Amino acid sequence: MSKTALEIRVTPEVTVDNFAESLASGNVQLYTVRGNGTTRHIPFFAEGTEDREVAEQVAEWREDGRTMKAIATELHLSVPSVRRMLNSLYLSEDVESYDEEDIAAILADAAEVAEGNEEPKEEVADSNGAAEAIMSHLTFLK
Repeated sequence: MSKTALEIRVTPEVTVDNFAESLASGNVQLYTVRGNGTTRHIPFFAEGTEDREVAEQVAEWREDGRTMKAIATELHLSVPSVRRMLNSLYLSEDVESYDEEDIAAILADAAEVAEGNEEPKEEVADSNGAAEAIMSHLTFLK
């Protein structure tokens, strides 16, 4: 499995106290960075949303042994769309598991990067095994 970089972009208004709401509102955005340097937005599936419920159902189907192709056919999606849905779910769960110390570190690193004082830190986020090969690159949104 190749390593995929994760870029977390935050606006300056984001604090430890409003991090969860900022994820849902878009003030914190998640992107994968492909090997060629291009990025792809990863939607954050907040708890209680329809997207989250669908993704959780898909995850249950996978656990029950259904194939990606069978799920894609049932949902009228492509297999890559189903895979991205599951990746978004797992990453959303992982980010939700961050504690205040983790969030403070993310925001401090983002502030340092925004000020041009250092390069983004690389760290592996793996609280639930979903983001095993993901490294974080943190920047501020313009």
